[in-house]
Amino acid sequence: MLEPVPFTDVQIKDRFWSPRQETNRTITIPHCLEMLEQAGNFHNFRLAAEGKHEDYKGPRYMDSDVYKTVEGICYSLATHPDPALEARLDEIIALIASAQMPDGYLNTWHQVTRPDKRWTNLRDDHELYCAGHLIEAAVAHALSLPPKERQGDVPRIGVPGDAGQTRDPRSKLLDVALKFCEHIWQQFGPDGIHAYPGHPEIELALVKLWKLTGDQRWFDLAGLFIERRGSGYFRREHNGEMKAPFDERYFVDIPIDQLVRGTGHAVRFCYLLSGATDVAGIKGDQHAIGSSKFLWRKVMECQTYITGGVGSNPGTEGFADPYDLPNENAYQETCASIALAMWGHRMALARGEAECMDGVEGALYNAVISGVGVDGKTFFYENPLASGELGYSGFEDRDTFRRQPWFECACCPPNILRTIASIGDYAYAKSDDALYVNLFVGGSLKTRIGGHEFAMKLETDYPWNGRVVIEIGGDSRADINIRVPNWCKKPVVFLSHGRVKPEFHDGYFVLHGPWKADDQIIIDLPMEVEGMIASPSVKADSGMVSIRRGPIVYCLEQIDTKIPMRQISIPTPRGSALIDAGLMGGCGVVDVEAAWHEPHEPLYRTMSDDMLTIIRMIPYAFWANREPCAMRVWIPR
Repeated sequence: MLEPVPFTDVQIKDRFWSPRQETNRTITIPHCLEMLEQAGNFHNFRLAAEGKHEDYKGPRYMDSDVYKTVEGICYSLATHPDPALEARLDEIIALIASAQMPDGYLNTWHQVTRPDKRWTNLRDDHELYCAGHLIEAAVAHALSLPPKERQGDVPRIGVPGDAGQTRDPRSKLLDVALKFCEHIWQQFGPDGIHAYPGHPEIELALVKLWKLTGDQRWFDLAGLFIERRGSGYFRREHNGEMKAPFDERYFVDIPIDQLVRGTGHAVRFCYLLSGATDVAGIKGDQHAIGSSKFLWRKVMECQTYITGGVGSNPGTEGFADPYDLPNENAYQETCASIALAMWGHRMALARGEAECMDGVEGALYNAVISGVGVDGKTFFYENPLASGELGYSGFEDRDTFRRQPWFECACCPPNILRTIASIGDYAYAKSDDALYVNLFVGGSLKTRIGGHEFAMKLETDYPWNGRVVIEIGGDSRADINIRVPNWCKKPVVFLSHGRVKPEFHDGYFVLHGPWKADDQIIIDLPMEVEGMIASPSVKADSGMVSIRRGPIVYCLEQIDTKIPMRQISIPTPRGSALIDAGLMGGCGVVDVEAAWHEPHEPLYRTMSDDMLTIIRMIPYAFWANREPCAMRVWIPR
């Protein structure tokens, strides 16, 4: 199993991710804090702290949005110190701590609205889900401590026997999480209720807590929640009285080894598989890892949009039948795309293969960052692949999508906040003797491999250009494994002394050490404008073509052409790529040769009657950032 290189070892400096992280830090974080105040999230903690039992605001899972925002703030502070933001964070943590009950329980919805009903509806009440996000925030906070406050590479804080002790004021949130976990252990440990969460998330969080503290109980509890899944607890919990019809698939209340494809609520499914992959990888359970890989392939083969997102069914926020991938009605929740990336990343670590990172890259560069506008303060919850003028769909036209500053169910904005703040986590992995380059993110890296320091710089204009230059920062014997993206047909590698033909293994170019300071590796990943067609089984895309270049999927917005969309087709995909410096901060676009025809065409006509034109297409992730207008990813051939 590979070990991720933490984002704190990665300094990002490039044209694509650096501006997004800066916007995330300076705009998205303050915006999220303002919205949490306006929506009542902080208000609910104050009510719980004061012991009040009325005036709760919002849905039952409001706490989780606070915790995800705190997690994102911690990641940002770890790489960009900000005394004012740190002071605000301390205030929020003090508020969270003040709401915790003496026995460790912490869930403002229950504390305010039904204090006598704790742990009575695990299926619906999100208590363990919120606890999971608290744990993740606490781990992030502990890891954001300045280096002088750490004990070795991993801070060992709150080990069994001193969970209530505070080593440093900055560990206060971890103390809160550990106290809550003690309570959860008593409720659901080996001698407690043999239950599991309605919304998975705590499983992966407990693994993080185990890695931080070394307390084996948290790893064991994560495994128990996974092992118990599908044992019928929700039916027993409700005494057989379910809202009709009750579908175990929606809650993924099925043993993992009995699943045959993506099932139920997409975020639940991907979070569950993330935690299960963590546990299986650490245990070395090859059967469980194989089950996860089988499900990953099934999702990739017939349930994933070309943009890398999942969850096509609006009714369940989840997976539909294989190949049921509508465009206008695509749900593709931002949180589901993030959860898919989390799962794929864990699969790549568990198996040491590049295949899953291809899916992670596709999601991150398309479906995930589509969820936040370039302004950093407007968001998408769902991400359709077509909007507005839909002449060929058979559906009635509907209003074009608009980004929103917040949502009643506001899980997506803070989720993308924490993802962008820690994007460096996905870039590299390592074994005892090798570095794995998984994403091509410009900047530098300093880490330890096999007990020795390893440093390098990576220069690139990816994803607009496929040239990547790696410069070694010092003598090293470590191998360097470079992922070859599945979209690249003719990759080439040069070393300082000339072109080489490296080994190719599990989707990686393998380059053996030793290395000396200033050695260079140059990777050329040629990017062509490609026309993509879907499987004939995807009825929604029959007779359609989409445009991809490198990892980026493109779309056409009506604002970029005077020709109505329903009069445009792409008979032979050909095009050229360029950077439009005046478009949304410098955006890579493609100019594609297209055909257009008269709106009242005859029953039959020759192909030469079509008039050729050039249409400009922008990355799908950038749509809906200008004036509201029609958009489509798939265009008739």
